[in-house]
Amino acid sequence: MSAACALVVSFVCFQGPVRVKHEDNGLSRRATISAHGFKALIVRDDNYQAPDRRQLSVACIDEFCVRYHKFCVATPGEVRCEYSYAWPADEFLHTLEVSADSAENFADAERAIALLPPDRPETVQLSLGTLSVAAAARAVPTCPRRKDCWP
Repeated sequence: MSAACALVVSFVCFQGPVRVKHEDNGLSRRATISAHGFKALIVRDDNYQAPDRRQLSVACIDEFCVRYHKFCVATPGEVRCEYSYAWPADEFLHTLEVSADSAENFADAERAIALLPPDRPETVQLSLGTLSVAAAARAVPTCPRRKDCWP
């Protein structure tokens, strides 16, 4: 992915014409990003979950790898996937939810949205399409205590 980001929210790159709506209630922040045919939701709150890296899938671009859990549901008129991910230095999971009104628009969304590693956001973009392994269960592998699962 080499195109410039039209919008960056929480180290997530969005290409093309997008609209953003921010909500902040003091305890959590939400950003809803909309484009033709799809919508993305980023939530930041104090519900921190430590990833169990041993059970997460891995996607890489060059030497940059992210561990992730992807869970998808398709119903008539909607495809929705939740991505929970952690870069190597992350102690907690980040979450991104993407929904689209068709499989074709969902594929467009996965090409238009990329994760940016916090230590190289200006040079590396990992397309959501690279996170290709979908889990059978919605539950994200986490650790009760982060030190139990730290690399």
